[in-house]
Amino acid sequence: MVWSRRRFGRLLPGVVGYAVFLSYYLSLEFGRAAQRDWHGPFFVVEGLLLASAYPGRWTRWFSALTAAIAFAIRPQVVLFFPALALAIAQGTREGPRPSPARTARAVLGWGRSWPS
Repeated sequence: MVWSRRRFGRLLPGVVGYAVFLSYYLSLEFGRAAQRDWHGPFFVVEGLLLASAYPGRWTRWFSALTAAIAFAIRPQVVLFFPALALAIAQGTREGPRPSPARTARAVLGWGRSWPS
């Protein structure tokens, strides 16, 4: 909802999206909810939305952390990494001094800040 407020200026798209996710999640039986297939993409999308809504150093670090958690859960989340790199690059282009070098440093710094 924070992402929706930041990007669209309204809470309604975020509320609708969250309501759809919540209604699906709460309707799952325990056996399906405990499976880890959806946990990885959830963490990656959280990092993606955060990097998109609030570009900056701390959100890049937190996005890298959520991506590392997602990768630890399921390795197929690497398919989301180009989208994460584009969100990081877009965030640096919106800053006060957009430059290709700054964008490259931000994207490489995001990859380097993965917890090891």
